Amino acid sequence: MSASTAENTNTLARTGRIALAAVAVGAVGYLDYVTGPRWGFSLFYVAPIAWLAWQVGARWSLALALLAATLWYLAEAPYYDDRLPSLWNAFTRLVIFGGVAGFLRRIRRQRDDLRLLLRAETELARTDPLTGLSNRLAVEQALTRERLRAEHQHSHFALGFLDLDNFKQLNDRYGHDAGDQALKRTADSLRGALRRGDVAARLGGDEFAFICVDTPYEALEPIAERVLVGTQEVSTGFPEAQLSASIGVVWVEAAPPDAQALLRLADQVMYGVKHSGKGRVAIERCAQRSSLWPAPGLD
Repeated sequence: MSASTAENTNTLARTGRIALAAVAVGAVGYLDYVTGPRWGFSLFYVAPIAWLAWQVGARWSLALALLAATLWYLAEAPYYDDRLPSLWNAFTRLVIFGGVAGFLRRIRRQRDDLRLLLRAETELARTDPLTGLSNRLAVEQALTRERLRAEHQHSHFALGFLDLDNFKQLNDRYGHDAGDQALKRTADSLRGALRRGDVAARLGGDEFAFICVDTPYEALEPIAERVLVGTQEVSTGFPEAQLSASIGVVWVEAAPPDAQALLRLADQVMYGVKHSGKGRVAIERCAQRSSLWPAPGLD
């Protein structure tokens, strides 16, 4: 849905709510008129005013409060010779209706502010502050989602574990500010190498992870190679550090028992790369053939 279409839809919905509330107040005003002052319908004025304040806003609900007070006055005025008490009663009702509308709108605004604050805090809790990537918590949550999806949709996904080789040497040679820049550039290259919908994360220190969602095995190697090439481009900015990356990828054919187990497996594959020369990618298939975990061949 385009932005203009969504805006038009919201405008129509807003207009419909205003019209519905106005019709409700008009109906109550008509009842007031035909029954006279012996029967009171104040509660039924309050309901549409309060609903409109919550759904639309203070301005329109105050206008509706004015309409309600006016209708109430017009319904009662013919029964009294002195109009001053009727005017005063209409004014007090307007104040009450307006107070209800303003109070509810304030409550709605506070609720919305709290929701935004909670959403922002939740996002911060799932984001690495240095790189802006997802953090370990977000990765574990994403792995749980993918595990459930794999169970129900029989889809495949992969988890990659990336560790920067010789990162300590970079910090010692160029300083910690340069180390932070290298981490940020690695994060940018990781974002660029992955597809829309994939997850890029920094787990801490010089360790990164990525999740390739709904990915067949034959599509995984080109993605992993793009990740490796991206880190090689980062290393050109620090020639004396001999920076490289060891990447271990686990392609999941069946749902793992939990996120931590899969992270450990990807970590093992990555360390296998480190011990066999660094600076390359290793991809392992991971199948759950029984209740035992990990799968054979990945111990």
